[in-house]
This record gives sequence, C-alpha cells and structure tokens, in this order.
Amino acid sequence: MLQNIKSLIGRFNLDPNRVLDAILEAFEGHLEEYAFFLPLLEDYPCEKSTFVNILGLKFQCYQHSELDKTPPTPASLYKMAALLLHRGLVKLEDFYSHLALGDAQLKEFHERIMDEAAATARKANIVSLAEKSDEDREREAAALAERAEQCRMLLSLETNQKLGLCHAHLEMGDWRGAKAVMNLLPSFLPVWSPMVVQSLCRLVNTAIEPLYRGTCAPRAAKGSHSTPLPENLQQCHKFPNLYPDVFEMLFSLGPHVHSDPLLLSKVVRLGRAFLKEGGASRGGQERAAVFRGFLSLLDEVVFPCLSLMPCNCGMAEEVWAMMKQLPYEIRYQMYGHWK
Repeated sequence: MLQNIKSLIGRFNLDPNRVLDAILEAFEGHLEEYAFFLPLLEDYPCEKSTFVNILGLKFQCYQHSELDKTPPTPASLYKMAALLLHRGLVKLEDFYSHLALGDAQLKEFHERIMDEAAATARKANIVSLAEKSDEDREREAAALAERAEQCRMLLSLETNQKLGLCHAHLEMGDWRGAKAVMNLLPSFLPVWSPMVVQSLCRLVNTAIEPLYRGTCAPRAAKGSHSTPLPENLQQCHKFPNLYPDVFEMLFSLGPHVHSDPLLLSKVVRLGRAFLKEGGASRGGQERAAVFRGFLSLLDEVVFPCLSLMPCNCGMAEEVWAMMKQLPYEIRYQMYGHWK
C-alpha cells in the first residue's frame, strides 16, 4: 500500500503533506482499522514534526472563540490523537501546546475554585444571625449561576481539548497516556469532569475484575467478564498486580470514587481479603507495597468517600470489616486523620 501511495505522489506530483492529511482523515473515519493505518503511518516518509503540525491544525479548527460558534471537537479526533500518541508517532510535549484551553486559564480557574472552597470551609464555622436581603440573595444566585456556566464550559470535553484527550486515553485503556496528560494539568482538575471520572472508574473496575471475582465475589456471582476489554489494559489476577497502576488510578480519583459505590465496595472488600491473608506479614517487598497502598487508600480515598456519600449503612459495615483487620494503633491513627 505504501509503495502505491508513493507512486501516486510521484505520478501526479502530489503534495506529500496533503496526502498525509488525507490518510489521517480516512483513519479518523475508520478507527476500527487502526491495525492497518498505524503501521502505514509509521512507514510514511515524513518528519515527526509533520504529524504534530497536521494533527495540531485539526484540533485548532475546533477551538472555540467568543466571535463565532465553532462545532465541538469530535470524539473520533480525540481517539485518533490518543492512538498516535500511544504508538509514539507523536510526542505529547510537542503536541500539547496545540490544545485548548491555555494552561494559564486553567491554572487561574483552579486557583479560584480552591480559594472559594477554602472560603466556604471558613464560613461553615461562622454563625451569622443577620438575615440576607432579597437583593443579596439575587446577587448570590446570579454569581452562582455564572460560576456554574463557566465551570461547565471549562470542564466540557467539547471545549477543553486537554481533558478530551485524557478521556480518550482512558476509554482505550491507556492509563499511562492519560496519566501523562493529567501530570501537565493542575492537581485534581481532570477529575472535576464527570466524564473523566466515569471513564476512570470503569477502567479500575475492569482492571480489578479477575482478582475480585477470584477472592471476594460470592460463589453465585462468579462468571466471565462480559464487556470487551481494552487492548492496553493489564488486568490484576493477584494482589501484587494492584501496584502501581490501580493504586495510582484510585489516588487520582480521590474522593470522587464516591460517585461509584459499587467500585468503592469492591476496593474495600479487596483490602479486607488482603489483610485476612496476613497483609504484609507474609513477607516480600511486593506485599509490603500493597499493604502501604491499602493504608493510604483508607486515609485518602475511602474515609473521604464515606463522608461524601449519603447515609449508607452497608458501606460503613464494609469499611469496618476491613478496618477491624488492622491493629488498633493504626485504626485510631487513621481516625485522627479523618477527623
């Protein structure tokens, strides 16, 4: 195929860059044929910077401005970019600057939200007996609606191309690629997007499924995994496989795991099963790393999730079933951090 393309370029004096653009257009429209297109693009005679420039131009065509109504960035373009990055045809550090929104805008948004959260926490300890006027209520409601609309715009995958690319990596099971994008964004900003949280929760669910079915699932619930597995995902079949990727995914989610109670219960049950097996006492650096991982999960993920969830007695019982496997010194140290 590549030889035929070269012959056509030479016979009709075609611009190789325009031909590459046409190949990428065809690839975007037939992503299921990635096994054909990716080797073809790897052998295509051009500089790596050409891929970056053409792909960056495609993304810039969908970048919104205040003067026009640009169509949203299509999911197919995000997925194609994620495949090219995963294959090494494009480097993230070269391609990242072509994506909207700007880092300065995202950093300012992140700092403002964090400042507002800190101010709200301070107000929670202040008792005010003065009644607000109707004017003040209307002003607060208008400011709240404006802030909500700005948050929706900045966290939408249609306008925030950096979050869209992160989401595409997660959808194809490429945690390392998604983590590389997350590391370039302000802390926890990616998981403010509900779409990113849902994809990351699904990825963790799929990764731990074999281990959970083998160690924690009731006998009547054991069976085969029915949904198709992402090609780039390494599933866990024993506890050391949880380290480091699954723990990293859960720490990236943080308290947002509370949006998926089923996943939270699976993680807690896995922790209980690991501690029942003896935890780190059975020796080995791998088991010690998993033990430390579960302790950090309790401190940074499970307890905050329990605080954010509506009243859920069953989840509290699951957490206690895990906690009672630990020595009381560790338990009370965690209670102190939680408080």
